[in-house]
Amino acid sequence: MTTSENVGKTPKPRMSSRERAVRDAEIVAMRARGARWCDIASRFDGVSQRQAQRIFASWRDDESSSEFLNAGEVIRSTIELLRQGIADMAALEMSADNDNARIGATRLKVEIAERLIVMLRAVGVLPRNLGSFAVERQVQEMMREFIDLLRRHEVPAELLQDLQALADSRRDGHAPASPAWLTEGEAA
Repeated sequence: MTTSENVGKTPKPRMSSRERAVRDAEIVAMRARGARWCDIASRFDGVSQRQAQRIFASWRDDESSSEFLNAGEVIRSTIELLRQGIADMAALEMSADNDNARIGATRLKVEIAERLIVMLRAVGVLPRNLGSFAVERQVQEMMREFIDLLRRHEVPAELLQDLQALADSRRDGHAPASPAWLTEGEAA
């Protein structure tokens, strides 16, 4: 813009470094949630698509950014993104004005649901074998009742912890190391 074009216009106040850091974090968060570059640029006044891409690349390449990565938050965000995708496809499926659009939305909804199941299995929310889900829930409930019974009889906390570790390791599909209370008598 030339000087003559600036006549009568109020100059934008400069953004402080704190404001810029907040804006950049919002850009990174939007992109991490799957937002398109054009949507990100339109949300922030004065930010082009290319500038948003540079901000994101800078964050990704910055070694110190790894301290801000929270595995739990990444997992929760990914699960939320998948759930939102399912909801979006369900809405598109209902509002589609032709059969091809409905079929496409249905297919995508199923694909996203499958990805959600894979994700939930990977993080241990669902068992690897979904057929064992009901049995696993019954075993977990029985284990909770068993531990409650042991607590009422004032069994040492170490034994309860070992039993919980044993149950958790069996659920995760790998054999545990023998708990201390199981091998103490062998040393004698």
